Amino acid sequence: SMAFRQAQTRESEEALANYQRALDLHAALAGAHPEVAPYQARLASTWNNLGLLLHDAGDLEEARACLVKAKELWSRDATDRRLMEMTLKRQARYFEHIFDGVVVTDLDGPGTDQ
Repeated sequence: SMAFRQAQTRESEEALANYQRALDLHAALAGAHPEVAPYQARLASTWNNLGLLLHDAGDLEEARACLVKAKELWSRDATDRRLMEMTLKRQARYFEHIFDGVVVTDLDGPGTDQ
């Protein structure tokens, strides 16, 4: 019926506005803290969900753009994770082959664990 379509359109418009606000928030957090992987993952998920909503609304071109953006972010996250794993493995190999003592410090001084 016409009333159902109008309600559905209104709900879709509200959902799009909510996703835009979520994108703004997640993009700001991810941009301010690129080292925090969950912010990057949340941004990718939001792009993905927006793409699905647009697909369901019939806006296939915009949906594809959103889904591509989500995939790029997820790929970058996976690449960053692999690089971190490689770095940690390399550091572990260095420690295995060190015959001298090793002191781990931070700004508060040696041996301060919190």
